[in-house]
Amino acid sequence: MGATAGPKYGPNTKYIIQHLPADSLSRLASNADLKGFPAFGHYADQEDVSEALTEWRSIRRVIMKRPGLATVEKLLDTAGASVVISSAFHPPYTARMVEILERLEVPAMLILRKGLEGSLAFPLVAGRKAQALCSVRLPSGAYLRHEYTFGCEQAGEDPEQDELDCKRLGPGLPSSEAIADLIQKYHTNNGISGDVVFDKRVRVTLKGINEGIEW
Repeated sequence: MGATAGPKYGPNTKYIIQHLPADSLSRLASNADLKGFPAFGHYADQEDVSEALTEWRSIRRVIMKRPGLATVEKLLDTAGASVVISSAFHPPYTARMVEILERLEVPAMLILRKGLEGSLAFPLVAGRKAQALCSVRLPSGAYLRHEYTFGCEQAGEDPEQDELDCKRLGPGLPSSEAIADLIQKYHTNNGISGDVVFDKRVRVTLKGINEGIEW
């Protein structure tokens, strides 16, 4: 994770983390820091992982384009994870990201498309489903792939009628601090943050990703 390079700006993982309790996460300087189980897990900042990619961010802000490096940086696996979960917005990127991870011999992966604004958040509107492409490495070294779609209906949730309201666009876009507050409330109150759309989004997304993990 790292600071937003643009051209779209708004809350992202790095900014949200800054508003969560310091003792609830662990920033990794190296894999030797992978100890224990903090409430919100471990994370690696791009500034710690790659100085070159960090410098590239300022170039992106000037050219206002999304180069190939913007996709590659999402696939950095500094901790040697057994499963890599990421997302893509444009259709061709899904298969390409899986191909890259397979060539890196990552044991298993899940790449999501048609999530909210190209993110890992699953859609809540009736009839809209996210598309996931999974791949797992077999003992022979070959990879087995699996595709599935998932939305509110598959999660057993009542769908929303208007995705625009769900996205909270415009002046209603929550701040990083507000989102961090919802995360903490959701965590401490057994899945109830007080924001029904946020809670539903989390439930549907977790069930959608778990569908691929169980496969």
